[in-house]
Amino acid sequence: MSLVKEIIYRLRGEYTTEKLIKMGLKVGKNFGRLNGVILDPSHCWLITIGDNVTMAPRVHILAHDASTKEFLNYTKIGRVNIGNNVFIGAESVVLPNVTIGDNVVIGANSTVTKDIPSNSVYAGNPAKFICTIEEYIVKNKRKMGNSPVYGEEYTIRQNVDDYKKQKMYDELENKMGTNGYLKNKREEKQYFFTKYLIWYLLYCGKNCTAEETKILINNIFGWLDMHYPDYKKYSWKRLGYPKGERISVKATVSLTILLYQLKLLPIFLKIYREI
Repeated sequence: MSLVKEIIYRLRGEYTTEKLIKMGLKVGKNFGRLNGVILDPSHCWLITIGDNVTMAPRVHILAHDASTKEFLNYTKIGRVNIGNNVFIGAESVVLPNVTIGDNVVIGANSTVTKDIPSNSVYAGNPAKFICTIEEYIVKNKRKMGNSPVYGEEYTIRQNVDDYKKQKMYDELENKMGTNGYLKNKREEKQYFFTKYLIWYLLYCGKNCTAEETKILINNIFGWLDMHYPDYKKYSWKRLGYPKGERISVKATVSLTILLYQLKLLPIFLKIYREI
């Protein structure tokens, strides 16, 4: 899986997060890196990312600035430190020598040229102070009182049906100028990432050698340990979670995790291959 992912990223002119970490990038838990995010590969060891950070599509984090190269024959470089609980909006750029504090929202298409303090919302080019994070939360909670609000059943991963799609479309059309709100469950996101990786493991493990299976197990659970360490909570005691998921699927996820924790997964996959 890691090889295929590596090839796909390189064809897009990008590096996987795992590759960048090997090159020196420092990343905390629950890092959400969406499509097209560039983490300066030429100086990635100068970038530190905290826990629970999400970067929307096409965000650029730069630890170097080559604007001086033609004139001085030197390129500017600088550290980039991103704290915990940070959201960086789509197509934003963070320049070298910048520190972003904890509990920060950066609006889409922003250019961050200076440090951003904790507990704040910034947006613009260059990014400017908009409000505190507390004010941002209060403002959006107040808006939710007069806006359409949707649950997890309105998402693709919960197989939203055509009726709900049309209902959402019509309600938002009648509320043009007002945002709707869609409930996000970090725990369910973790579950579905875990599920799909386990299904991939079982699919590939059926046709892999023992050594290839060992590498695959280490890669998959190493990735989960780094990005979604709470996957371990999907035990037999929680087969009722998440709602709407077939019990056989949840049982497969729980069993695979249990076998991995007991160091019995390679043996199980060997038996599985021979069936």
